[in-house]
Amino acid sequence: MIAVVCAFVASALGCWFYLKLAQRWNIVDRPNDRSSHTQATPHGGGIPLILAMLLAMSISAICSYSWDSSFLMLAGLALALMLLGVVDDLRGLSVKLRFACYGGTAALAVWWLTPAGQVTVPLAFSLLSVLAILWALNLYNFMDGIDGIAAVQCFLAASGAALLAFVGGNDGQYSLFCLILAFLGELSGALPAVCWLILLAIFITDSSWTLCWRLSQGHRIFQAHRLHAYQRLSRHWQSHLAVDFAVITMNALWLFPLAWAAKTWPEWQLILVIVAYLPLLWAMAKLRQLS
Repeated sequence: MIAVVCAFVASALGCWFYLKLAQRWNIVDRPNDRSSHTQATPHGGGIPLILAMLLAMSISAICSYSWDSSFLMLAGLALALMLLGVVDDLRGLSVKLRFACYGGTAALAVWWLTPAGQVTVPLAFSLLSVLAILWALNLYNFMDGIDGIAAVQCFLAASGAALLAFVGGNDGQYSLFCLILAFLGELSGALPAVCWLILLAIFITDSSWTLCWRLSQGHRIFQAHRLHAYQRLSRHWQSHLAVDFAVITMNALWLFPLAWAAKTWPEWQLILVIVAYLPLLWAMAKLRQLS
């Protein structure tokens, strides 16, 4: 718990300090016709969060908590992606270069997390895992367009995963790692992948639906836009906070109970995933009518 408290305090203070620094050094995104903001907004806020995560993990290690190499590897990859983001903000890296770096990171994660001795893991499964991680990395790029939504989703998904893993009696490292991530405002087989699929359903549905729709309309998919459902809803409600509360409500009353059910009754996982996504897909279709 010392590490969790340190993660929360360090991330809060780090974000406050970075906000002041970003405003002074003019590290901001200017509003344009594709923005959901009406005023200049600081970017690069992931820097203090990743540093807070590393600090919390270091403190827990000092307190005689021995981290498994898999979690250290994930923390190292998170640091590498943070540095990539910093370079991109400063130098403006090409889409192809960023994609290659993301792909290499995902491939390295899959290779490292494959259990020792299981060299017979099908190549197709490994490639699918790389694509899944690559898509998950981009979910936050696509969905981090209004105040608070990325932090809310991270907190709800990671804290929910920590609780499910802890209640299930799994290795405490998994729960602690997820809990540290949760208080930053994001792994062993301690929790079924289906649970993550349900906990992240809002981001997965909105980003996937919007990408498929834009492809069908012949849009340039690498061009910035504000056509996501959460962006349409924030304009319709004229509030970022209202959308954040909607995400919280959906997670608390719908997705987390379904994730808990998927872990408790694994034989019903497929049906539970369908039940989780059907209302979200219906909402995507309805929100498409908003300007």
